Amino acid sequence: MKKLIFTDNIGFDMNDWVNQPIKKVFAGTGCIMAITEDGRTLQKTMDPNCAAAVKYWTRIKDISLSACATGLAIGLVSDGTCLIAKKPARRMLNIREGYEHIPFETVNETIKSWNHIVQVEASDAFFAVTDEGRVCYAPLSRYGIDEYREVLYWENIRRISVGLCDSIIGITNDGHMRCAGANLTHGPHGDLTKRLAAYDDIIDVCMSGSECESIVIAHRNGTVEDMSRSGPSVAVHRDGTVERRNDGRFPISVSDGSEKVLRSHFGYYYYILNSERHLFVSECGIDFDPVFADNPVIDSFAVGANGKPFVIAVTESI
Repeated sequence: MKKLIFTDNIGFDMNDWVNQPIKKVFAGTGCIMAITEDGRTLQKTMDPNCAAAVKYWTRIKDISLSACATGLAIGLVSDGTCLIAKKPARRMLNIREGYEHIPFETVNETIKSWNHIVQVEASDAFFAVTDEGRVCYAPLSRYGIDEYREVLYWENIRRISVGLCDSIIGITNDGHMRCAGANLTHGPHGDLTKRLAAYDDIIDVCMSGSECESIVIAHRNGTVEDMSRSGPSVAVHRDGTVERRNDGRFPISVSDGSEKVLRSHFGYYYYILNSERHLFVSECGIDFDPVFADNPVIDSFAVGANGKPFVIAVTESI
């Protein structure tokens, strides 16, 4: 059977999960969730007021948890529809100071209307990708209506990735990137629309920093690079050798498959699942260390935060 593993700083009592038949894991700020082999959804959250009614989360095939709001979650049902954790959504809609609020019913009904969905993401809004490569969104503020409107015009999207907030990148079927959100169009690097679009053969992307100061991308040929790096990268390999590069490329290779191989924490931590399915962490792109001491083969992993980032993962069958 598969084995559940996690870093020591996870912050939750995991005794009741270690013997569960967990298939996939998910994490966000102060919250973790899991899908079991027998179709149940599990959750632990630091704030009981942000708990999801997981007894109703059945036939779930994927989940995304926000990094900017505790417990804010969207689930993808096996029939291509979606549902959300209602308590944290109501809370976020009520505390968005400085913005005209959107009624919870508007957000919930919008998401309930989605169908033919194949991927979901949550940040400061809810996003989804359809089987035809179109992107849906449900903003959690009036500001978000205009900020993310561009995604409605995207086509042939294979995968989306979100930053902490105010950011979304779409990867097309032919490996190009589209972007929306203030941190990518009016952020610390200015308007990144053309610069991101110039890349090709992209399979995955993740963003770090409170305003997406750093963007790491994975190419189909297996290489990984930090497109915003201004200095050299230095990596320590498992055999102790050191490699230095000046082009922003990380000396670590990833699979060219369809799965997600990059995740990040906004404190400039990057997590990379390499071509052998071992999980490495890099702080500021300076070096690479195995996340787990015995470097197991990883089947599913997620990065969350209780202050500093933690990792929860499922290893391959043993």
